[in-house]
Amino acid sequence: MLHPILPRRFSGAYFLSIICLALAACGGGGSGGAPAGGGGGGATPTMVSGIAAIGTPLASAAVTLKDQNGVSKLATTDANGAFSIDITGLMRPFLLKVVSSGGTTTLFSAASSGGTANIHPFTDLAVQAYYQALGTTASGAFAGASSSTLLPSQTDLGNLATALNNVLGPGLQKVGVSNAGAFNIFSTPFTANGNGFDLLVHNASITGLTFHIVTGTLTQDVTVTAGSGTISLASTASDSGTSSSSSSNVAIATTQQQQSDQEAAVASVQALWTNLATAVSSKGSSLSAADMTAFVDASYLDRGTTATAFRQNLADFFRQSGVSLQSVGPVYNFTDANNQTLISARAILQLGGRNVTFGGINDSDDGRTGWVYIKESDGSFKLFGDQSIAYMNLFVASSVNYTSAGASATTNTMDIHAHAPFAMPPSNNLGIGTVSDVTVANTGANSLLPACGGGQPFPLNQSASMTLSEQQSGGVAVTDNGDEVFQDSVCLGHFPVANTPPAGTTYDVTFTPAGGGAANTITAQMHSQSSETANLATINGQDAATFLTGKHVANVTGTQLALTWALPTTFATENVQISTGVSDVTGNGEDTSTELGPIATSGSTITIPATLSSGHATTQIHIGLSFFGVNGERLEARFSIQ
Repeated sequence: MLHPILPRRFSGAYFLSIICLALAACGGGGSGGAPAGGGGGGATPTMVSGIAAIGTPLASAAVTLKDQNGVSKLATTDANGAFSIDITGLMRPFLLKVVSSGGTTTLFSAASSGGTANIHPFTDLAVQAYYQALGTTASGAFAGASSSTLLPSQTDLGNLATALNNVLGPGLQKVGVSNAGAFNIFSTPFTANGNGFDLLVHNASITGLTFHIVTGTLTQDVTVTAGSGTISLASTASDSGTSSSSSSNVAIATTQQQQSDQEAAVASVQALWTNLATAVSSKGSSLSAADMTAFVDASYLDRGTTATAFRQNLADFFRQSGVSLQSVGPVYNFTDANNQTLISARAILQLGGRNVTFGGINDSDDGRTGWVYIKESDGSFKLFGDQSIAYMNLFVASSVNYTSAGASATTNTMDIHAHAPFAMPPSNNLGIGTVSDVTVANTGANSLLPACGGGQPFPLNQSASMTLSEQQSGGVAVTDNGDEVFQDSVCLGHFPVANTPPAGTTYDVTFTPAGGGAANTITAQMHSQSSETANLATINGQDAATFLTGKHVANVTGTQLALTWALPTTFATENVQISTGVSDVTGNGEDTSTELGPIATSGSTITIPATLSSGHATTQIHIGLSFFGVNGERLEARFSIQ
């Protein structure tokens, strides 16, 4: 089993609203060790060009490029820090080094092929961390570069670029980078003119693998830690009195064989989604579960969902939505052991004219990342799942409610839900009998659980494990997925807490099979989080509180509501979502949600029907605005009209 991964489950129409979050494409797969000018699929760049800068151009600096065989090419930067090197006949990937004209500055970078390859303090930090994860140094690898030297592959570079982009996102937005979500520190062109990304470089102070940035009102500190095969990033940021914290990690291949295997796996995952898109297009409305057999392993099991159910879910969903592949990456985990090759990666697909991500951090409420694929006997990869019989939602959020009096104080909430086909009623659950009990155990120094007594907000000071049994009364709710969800009214569910566990806090979640056998234990991790307040600016052009003053359902039925808002400033936004709930006091009604992408500051107009909850005297309209961060941060703004 691939222990550090637990992708989110999905089912039918519920699929898109839960797991598909808009994100610009990045990363990708390929294969290294090929001639720079070879290959098909269109013209291959024969030059490596870029900018060498430190917040100002590195003019008249010496740039050296080395290929996979250690062959060198040289260039000198111009007054703007620009350089260009002909790579015809060289073997990719490439390692680059720039030395300033006075010899006081040395920086490294890398490129997986021809095209843009910038050199600046952030590429240097990434390459330094890469070689520390391999147990060596960038300077040592560059000096001794040969055919046996491990150079960063396309997958490795995609992993590094995505990880750093995630923490640099707020700063990129602050300095006005328009494509902040898709920015790549290695390959996105920029100008060393003191603006945009160059200004962010200028504002950064880097010492070893840590850096400090002050950009306007935003202050950020990031620590990068390189271990064997893993690079981890921990960030704290503050902006005008609000703060956020995040942590993430990426997988790095540690041998040429693993690198080759990982590159091949990424290419195979790309082929899976490309072939699936072809099947969806050719089958159209006749797409069936049988058509998904080529893409789902027979032993697929993910959070209790079997291969049979998953294939049907895929067919039902893509029959309505269509699909095309944009990219694959980053890779979060790669394991090749016990005759099983598993890879956990993100796929960026296009659905309905927009990019959505499958397997990003926000697809996993327990802090895990990536969808799991397994290598088949023919060398292809298929979707495999996390091999868990159930799952746990575990996340924190900061929420603010808007009323006629304005915004309320921000409330920190914590969600713990156990989702499993339990052994007890209701009897209409097809998965009945799978799980009899769930235990959430504290692990690590900061692993706090909510105290189950006392008033709200609940303190996080319970040291004992939390055992959830279906034998307890009143603990079962049925979701629209058909799951049974155990939600104890205090210890489980969505509840306010006095403080929240630090980002990265881990918990062991154990599911006990109803029919006996070994327990299924996973390790859940708390997401990154922010103390910001979600900023709902206007409703129909008026200040939110002004608009809501004196408003009742009768005032808005049959009308339209248009919202505007400000994006978060302490973390990079992956997606903005508007949720609309129209219901009566008994809870009858429908909820809808709209995904708007990472940079939206206004949304599609919300139409309120002229008649609400027919047959009920009292109705309520609930509007929710949610911001999802690239590292799992969550901010919510809500208002209700009764």
